[in-house]
Amino acid sequence: EQSERRDLRGVVRPFCVDAVGARFWDDAFTVSERKLASGKRDILFAVHIAQVDSYVAARPEIDQVAFERGESVYLPRQPLHMLPPSLMEALSFSKNLCTEAISVEMHIDPENLTITLGDVYLSLLPPVKSMTFDDFNRRLTSSSHEYSDDSEDENGGGLGLVKEVANLMVQLTGDRGQNQRKARERIADVKVTSGFGGSGKQRTRVVGFKNSLAHQVLNSFLLAGGKAIRQFAQDNNLSLPQRPGAETFAIRCGTAPLRRYADLIVQRQLLRFLLCQPPLPRAETIALCIALERRHAAAEHLLQGARRGALLDALSAHCAEQARATGRERAELAGTVKKVQRERVEVLLDGTGVRALMRAAAAEEDYFNGQKIRVRVVSIGSPTEETVVEPISARKRN
Repeated sequence: EQSERRDLRGVVRPFCVDAVGARFWDDAFTVSERKLASGKRDILFAVHIAQVDSYVAARPEIDQVAFERGESVYLPRQPLHMLPPSLMEALSFSKNLCTEAISVEMHIDPENLTITLGDVYLSLLPPVKSMTFDDFNRRLTSSSHEYSDDSEDENGGGLGLVKEVANLMVQLTGDRGQNQRKARERIADVKVTSGFGGSGKQRTRVVGFKNSLAHQVLNSFLLAGGKAIRQFAQDNNLSLPQRPGAETFAIRCGTAPLRRYADLIVQRQLLRFLLCQPPLPRAETIALCIALERRHAAAEHLLQGARRGALLDALSAHCAEQARATGRERAELAGTVKKVQRERVEVLLDGTGVRALMRAAAAEEDYFNGQKIRVRVVSIGSPTEETVVEPISARKRN
């Protein structure tokens, strides 16, 4: 029998958390609690995912483009979206309008520190309260009275309960996803802005990834949602385009249908089950998974090339500015030794995200990983050529 859509208006208060300036929200969360007959607390936690595939699957031309792209790629100068931005905005959660969604409900036992799958169902979600990561982080680390408007809410899910659930979820999900976050920390985010200094010219900035408590908490929420979706699929014999061990395997499975085609297919399978339609056969999801792995590799190649080009542009601009300010022919920068191999020394130039090659005699004796060093830029490379530096001074071993 087809699932009925549950009207959650006036029942829950949904939250969306994303970066500053974000326009597309495909995941939200809610928390509430009740007392069981036994007197124990039952915390109801849910991840809600915007119902994107009902629109996309009905329009083969859009679906084909999304499949060919495979995922959104966030290039330094502008993102290459999987779906048209106007469509993404229309299908996103809204601060003003209700949104059709798929809700993944879980029960948290705070005494025994366990989480169990409750239900997966179609829902109508009320307008969301959106927060930036910085705003969410301040709420998580502040005392409740600083945000009195969030402390109590007629529909439940006030700040106090959100903070309690955040603490519980981080414990329940453990360190899963930590390696992914550490990998992101090692890669500098590169952004291109315009109008710097009133010149109207574009300016490349290197911005390190900030992994705050808010990032950790939201990651734990989506990890739990992804695990619940996989469990629901397994319990109901639904094949997903997920291959453990593959780079495209998303531990936050199904939570980003606006940005990942694999998650769009996960939603397609869930919708077909909930609407009593035949799901995609396993052979088809396996073929999709293989094709999406190839697209992911191509997207990563494109992203790394664009990021490296932007990083080198930023380094070139910085060196030129330093030359004008100091009158020196070559810029001097601080760096950190990252790799020593015979007479090859790789140095990460501080604040640039660029790894440079330093050729030096007796490298094994004079240099070591983690060593702080000052270098002079000899030449700036290209996406296919290395940047070359020469040593000025280096901190000795303790």
